[in-house]
Amino acid sequence: MGWRVRLLAARVRDQPGALLGVLAVMLLATTLLGTFAQLLTLVGTPAVASELDRLDPRTTALDVRVRMGGADPDEALATAAAVVDDLVGPLPTSRTTWVTGRIQTLPSTASGRVALGYAASTPAVPEHARLLAGTWPAQARDDDGHLLVAAPASAVEAHGWEVGDVVAVQARDSARTDSWRVVGVHAATGPASAWSHDLLRGAGHDPAFPAPGTFGGLVTDAWGPFVVVPGALTGTGTVDSASLVVQPTFAQADPGALAGLRERLPDAQVALTASMGDSGAGAVLTTRLGGAVEAASRELAVTRVGVVVVGLLLTLVATTVVLLGARLLGERRTGEDELLVARGAAPAQLRTVAVVEAGVLAVVVAAVAPLLVAAVARAGSGVGALQRAELVAPGAPSATVWLTCAGAAAVLAAGLVVPAWRSAGGSRHAHAGLVRAGADLALLALGAVGVAQLLQHGPAVGAGAPDVVLVVAPALVALAAAVLAVRLVGPLAAGADVVARRARGLVAPWAAWQVARRPGSAAGATVLLVLGATVLSFTLTFGATWRTSQLEQADLAVGTDVRAAAGLADAVARSQDVAGAAVAAGAAVPVPVVDRDVRMVRAESGDRGQSARQVRLLATPLTDPDALLRGRTEHGWGAATAEVRPADRDALRAGVPLPDGATWLSARVQVGSTPSAQGSGELHVVVEDARGVRASLPSALPELTGAHEVRVTLPATDDGLRVVGLTTHLRLEETGATDGSAGAPAGDLVVVQMTVTQVRAGTGDGAAGDEDVDLGGTTWSGTVAAEGLPRSTAQAAPGGLRVTLPVSRMQAAADGSVLGVATGPQVELLPVAVTQRLRAEGDVQVGDLLNLEVGGVGVRAVVATVLPWAPGAPHAPAVLADRDGLQHAAAAAGTGDALVDAWWGPADATTSPALAAALVQAGLDDVVTRADARTQALEGPLRVGVPAALVLVLGATGVLLLVGLANDAAVGVRVRRLELARLQALGLGRGAVVVALLLERTLLLAVGLGAGVAAGLGLGRLLGPVLTVSADGGPPVPDARVDWAWGTQLPVLVTVVLACTVVVVVVCTVLVRRTSGALLRMGDR
Repeated sequence: MGWRVRLLAARVRDQPGALLGVLAVMLLATTLLGTFAQLLTLVGTPAVASELDRLDPRTTALDVRVRMGGADPDEALATAAAVVDDLVGPLPTSRTTWVTGRIQTLPSTASGRVALGYAASTPAVPEHARLLAGTWPAQARDDDGHLLVAAPASAVEAHGWEVGDVVAVQARDSARTDSWRVVGVHAATGPASAWSHDLLRGAGHDPAFPAPGTFGGLVTDAWGPFVVVPGALTGTGTVDSASLVVQPTFAQADPGALAGLRERLPDAQVALTASMGDSGAGAVLTTRLGGAVEAASRELAVTRVGVVVVGLLLTLVATTVVLLGARLLGERRTGEDELLVARGAAPAQLRTVAVVEAGVLAVVVAAVAPLLVAAVARAGSGVGALQRAELVAPGAPSATVWLTCAGAAAVLAAGLVVPAWRSAGGSRHAHAGLVRAGADLALLALGAVGVAQLLQHGPAVGAGAPDVVLVVAPALVALAAAVLAVRLVGPLAAGADVVARRARGLVAPWAAWQVARRPGSAAGATVLLVLGATVLSFTLTFGATWRTSQLEQADLAVGTDVRAAAGLADAVARSQDVAGAAVAAGAAVPVPVVDRDVRMVRAESGDRGQSARQVRLLATPLTDPDALLRGRTEHGWGAATAEVRPADRDALRAGVPLPDGATWLSARVQVGSTPSAQGSGELHVVVEDARGVRASLPSALPELTGAHEVRVTLPATDDGLRVVGLTTHLRLEETGATDGSAGAPAGDLVVVQMTVTQVRAGTGDGAAGDEDVDLGGTTWSGTVAAEGLPRSTAQAAPGGLRVTLPVSRMQAAADGSVLGVATGPQVELLPVAVTQRLRAEGDVQVGDLLNLEVGGVGVRAVVATVLPWAPGAPHAPAVLADRDGLQHAAAAAGTGDALVDAWWGPADATTSPALAAALVQAGLDDVVTRADARTQALEGPLRVGVPAALVLVLGATGVLLLVGLANDAAVGVRVRRLELARLQALGLGRGAVVVALLLERTLLLAVGLGAGVAAGLGLGRLLGPVLTVSADGGPPVPDARVDWAWGTQLPVLVTVVLACTVVVVVVCTVLVRRTSGALLRMGDR
């Protein structure tokens, strides 16, 4: 063993450059692979936790709703809180509690209907509420025992209360009475989501609230919440329900905390139910956290597969470069090895020397590389996308990095031993060529099977570890392409030799002849070039496909350039705010959009029965769809929505203009009915501003007979209003008259006539400056209150408008009848588009009749076309309509809904940030820009690993390719240096020799790069779409399409060719200078 140590020491002393070169290559390759391992660690559990914290809080919240029954509310809430504490474990949390009191009967309003209300303590106050008068309650009760409440503004207006009034209430389900003192008046503001746990969702008033105990058979007016201080509602029988909302945070928690929560979550409802025991309370846990964690885990699994795939490809390149370095090192030691053999060294002894030397290098690399990985990771995570994703690398190398570096060093060391092992006494089997050919075909077949399985089953199994065979398949295909390319070198070189013989010079024929007679010597360079080109081409194709798909998904998910939630503020006032924000930002004014879940009923068609389901309704003004809507379509959104857009939009938006600056509108309404019916109702005047935002302004009709003076206050606006509809809410007294015929019974039909005259609008107190308003000067259209009834109509009458409203007596007596008329032409059916998913899941076809329940009324529609997806709702079964058409149909049906859920606006890269900031400053919530969504799609914690890995692979492959080609060129010159010296002695110039060597490498470059690019493009075509997923780990919407990235591929390939050429020229020039006549005097060695 001693002579081996002395030999190794002598090599370190005499060959430091060669050893340091091999060590540098091994260290570079191992550091790169270790960096991949560190990247996989960063995009592991920390990335999932960071991604969960970035989601909408409603997605990750744990919502426990407790129905109190006869239980003590404090004890029930404490029990529920204990169960949630056990569920979340050590995760940090924040929590809020909503407490809703039992429904109380309030004093009746002028309409005479039963009035209901409820007290509640809510965390939405005061952040998401505006105090209009008085103060917020500071204590539970005053000295007289009255419960202190802040009443909703709609209740104060309807009942005529003032601050300080005492209201007598009685529990709806018992004889228990109480008294409330109004100390403040409030109105809900902010996004609707802020009031999601309120009984009325922040509306303040619901005119069709199902009365408790009637199972929906009786609807009436309900107001709330009457805000009280937390803790005011105590004691058995005072609380109807309570919601405990717990919001975990994940990024700063222990890595095992999230896993523990995930394990306990499926059994949480069982534990919650058991904890309530026989207390009389019932609790339900509602959360989307489990689905969010599963989606994040699936996306993480696919991201890891992508990183591992390119990492394995890089491993092949690195191993090939080390093999070429080992070959160069072995060639330099050929004379030394022959001398050792001549002095009695056995092949086994030479192999042990090679193993020991490689082992020493591997130990050095395994010890140093993790430290370099830690330094690289810290530097990389402190800048760019990794920093923005908040993925911070640890200060010390992790165990995974140490193990990866150790394994990589061992593999590279084994590659370093291979040339020495083969040269030290190895012999060639008689059938080695046949065996190798069979191995090449087997390798290609195995890779093809793996790729086929990857295409069939996807890149990950569930959210767990990926299938090893599937992940290794691309590397096997690349390796198979490399070995097959080696097989092509000989025949191609032979053909080049035949062609070159016709040349008159020496250089080209000599270069072709050299490759043709020794194709095996070109194997290393060919394999390296094929693998390098495969990695580069696949990386660029996959990267471009992934990036394009992520951007397309972001565009479609947002649906436009800038969007914001409408919130609970007055729609017309919000419209003014939006217009002002757009002017301040120098951007186009956003448009109002309907974006909500509605109930859709498909009518019977052929052998298909009626069906009903929840769908997403999206309605935007389709005036210029290509300018407003975003997301990939085949021919643009204008062509996609052509069948949905109204033929005469101006007619739909026609209305009766009101004087500029008008603040009130008054009219005289003469009411009668045939047959005569007793009852009461309300007349709502529907007005619209310049942006198509409507407001329904109510006025009471105490009786359905005689004349009534009505007066409404108009919303303030700077650009005018117009009257676009009249809506009635009618309530008739029951008479039981019916003749039992089909449809609406003749005895059940009541035709209510209203003649609206003396319509005037003005400012101030109306004493001067008012103007007449001619409601009969435009076309009006109506709808039907129920199947079998005539349609409502409106016609010009002397001095005004005559409105005819056919209603069902039974319906109007039980639930009230909502019916109206709207300006504009009669539209029998609203044309809509449905998505492919709705067509498949809901069995909806073009031409089907639909009924959409929008704003409390039914809108009849017909399916005009099918879209692959809807903007803003890529994964939902959705219906797309023109908002003007939808608003016209809903207004004629009598809706009082403003039909504004969001604001969408077109904006370019310069105005988008300014518009978003202006909307936030104007008080809008949930403002999202397409630019921000695109950034998140590319740089989210679960996604940032892919582009980081691809950039790392591109740079590393380029460096390794140049180093490997330099080694191969050096070997090629050294093994032929005597031959080259003879040629120079015969008169061939050094320049000609260098050109001949360059031509040899050019042939190899053509074969290697050609085969590698073909393999890389093929892998990119097959695997790029497979390795691209959506945010929930499922298939992307829209589907991923291959992006060949020719604008990047061609410059990169040209750069690689030029760089390889320069390296070969430099190496050959330097080494050819050393092939002088002195070598002829020295002989072969």
